[in-house]
Amino acid sequence: MSIVCDVSFIIPTLDEADNIARLISSIHVTMDGSLSYEIILVDNGSRDNTVEIAESSGVDMVIMCPKITIGALRNLGARRANGKVLVFLDGDICLNGRWGSEFLCVYRQILEIGELVSGSMCNIPTHPSALERLWFDPSKLRQNKQYINSGHLIVGERFFSQIGGFDETLRTGEDVEFCLRAVENSGVIASNPELIAYHLGFPKTIAAFIHREKWHGTGDLQCLKYFIKSKVSLASFIIYFGLPLSLLPTFIGEYIPITLWLILSICICLAAALNRFKLNSRSILIGIGLYFLYFFARFLSIFEVIPQRK
Repeated sequence: MSIVCDVSFIIPTLDEADNIARLISSIHVTMDGSLSYEIILVDNGSRDNTVEIAESSGVDMVIMCPKITIGALRNLGARRANGKVLVFLDGDICLNGRWGSEFLCVYRQILEIGELVSGSMCNIPTHPSALERLWFDPSKLRQNKQYINSGHLIVGERFFSQIGGFDETLRTGEDVEFCLRAVENSGVIASNPELIAYHLGFPKTIAAFIHREKWHGTGDLQCLKYFIKSKVSLASFIIYFGLPLSLLPTFIGEYIPITLWLILSICICLAAALNRFKLNSRSILIGIGLYFLYFFARFLSIFEVIPQRK
């Protein structure tokens, strides 16, 4: 017979040996005993010693299920959970020491309101790389009030079950889809910046950034419906599929198309940067440059998807 507790921490993992002990320790430290909790690790087939480290660090349950989507991992953990409130954390997250005291308020709100999805945008590490400061620092970003990243998402078990959990068919973007469905079911999305969590797994190099965004982009290419709905994918293809088309006339001395392509691409990147960043005149060129790189990485996603369709 399962014993109901207040909170279930659900952590999907894949090769998180470098980070998992820090996350589990931060949970134990910040939960001061006012709420009962359990920690559930759902592993997707780690080839390192993630599971062994987690077990020695004090997880309550380990579920092994390789080769399923991240949404399916989270749903599997939720089905086995005993908590009234579910806290979804990625394996490379670390909670701030004051997280627990703020969470107590959120916990009470969820029990009172019910249809509430909370969490927060993760902070960059205390010693960030230049890329982390430029692209991921939440103090420089405009808050997206439409969804909360599933790497740090909090929701009541009843509401989570009511709306069917995460979409297990999605390779990425399951958090956006989940939050949209929550709103459609009278849910409230309420990010709480006082819930401070650090993301240790942000890419620190350009190569890692491209690899990360190329993988994220595959979710938008699963079918035509997702592609058409994704402004990012459409912008990526306009810019980088449009580039070779605009270059063709230059071979006969016609430079107008490439000029128009450049103007259009700069305008798209500028609009995206203005939407994402709290820009000033000094950082606007950096924002445009980063978005050229970001859209290039998303365009490369097609070369990840095509071989899988064969």
